[in-house]
Amino acid sequence: LRPKVVTFMPGNEIDQILEYEVYKSEARPFDFRIVDKSAHKPASVHNYADVNLRAIRDELKAKGLTECYFSVMSQAASETLIPHLSLPITTRRLLIREYTTEDIAAVYSYVKDPVYWQYQRSEAPTEEQIKTLIEWVVREQSASPRLLYFLAAARRDTGEVVGEAVLKILNPMDRQGELGFGVVPKFWKQGYGTEIGHAILDAAFGQFKLHRVSGQCSPDNKSSIRVMQKLGMGREGLLRDVHFGRGKWWSSVVYSLLEAEHAKFRSIKKD
Repeated sequence: LRPKVVTFMPGNEIDQILEYEVYKSEARPFDFRIVDKSAHKPASVHNYADVNLRAIRDELKAKGLTECYFSVMSQAASETLIPHLSLPITTRRLLIREYTTEDIAAVYSYVKDPVYWQYQRSEAPTEEQIKTLIEWVVREQSASPRLLYFLAAARRDTGEVVGEAVLKILNPMDRQGELGFGVVPKFWKQGYGTEIGHAILDAAFGQFKLHRVSGQCSPDNKSSIRVMQKLGMGREGLLRDVHFGRGKWWSSVVYSLLEAEHAKFRSIKKD
């Protein structure tokens, strides 16, 4: 079974998607993680020996979800394929660590800033949504296999949170991943985004042995684009009008880095 992460809009097509991804395989059991991305909170986690398509569809409709994803993976196979990331990660100025519930206030203090959220297609989350998100992130830290690392980046000298670091294992069999990063506005233009990015890429290609890591952002987000360029990532293209939110269509620019490119880029930097 090839692990999959599928994004979809709930509706009649959900039965066909699940049938294609699940019933084509003989592996059991399955691990379903259904997350409401637009509301910044989990919808449910299911572990099935078999799959009740109608129950999943009815749950999504009942919760009124607008955009979700689920991952499908053979549990027995995945536990032998995916290592756990060694944390915390220490860089020159940062400690990249697991979130705790004590970080809720700090996260909301910068996420609520309109400047921080200007390139996001969804509405800025409320304090309650941030609380729900961080509590879920903390619970997911014990997931096995773990496919998502949503981490806090804090200053080593003061402990103050300066941003976030994200690593998603999209497809372990094909060794595909995605990185994300964010920096508190008052710490912009100090190189923290690049420092976070290097740490995540080193982990992705080092510990997880990924072949390709991608990243996406709004084409108007010049700072994030510049960070990805500094990380050695190359532009793959523009996904035009790929998301709708806040009353308008949003495009997304895609950058990526391959394992050989990362090794070469890091060796040049060391020299």
